[in-house]
Amino acid sequence: MKESAYSLMFNRAIGFAPYGVYWRTLWRIAATHLFSPKQIKASEAQRCEIASQMAAMFSDHGKSFNVLEGYELLGFLNWSDHLPLVG
Repeated sequence: MKESAYSLMFNRAIGFAPYGVYWRTLWRIAATHLFSPKQIKASEAQRCEIASQMAAMFSDHGKSFNVLEGYELLGFLNWSDHLPLVG
């Protein structure tokens, strides 16, 4: 079960699929349908609403976010990524 979920999540998604015919087909579909000028214009209001909600969420917390802090968190080595028994 775990391997099938992993395969569906990571081998089939455009961001994780290995480069090849399948990846190029996904990229072509995304470029044609998701990122066409018509689709981008059609989703403008929704994107503006999401952006304003995110800005409001961050301003409500009153904490300033340091970009370097985020990079430091991303840079930490997570042993469970490489050794599943540790997780």
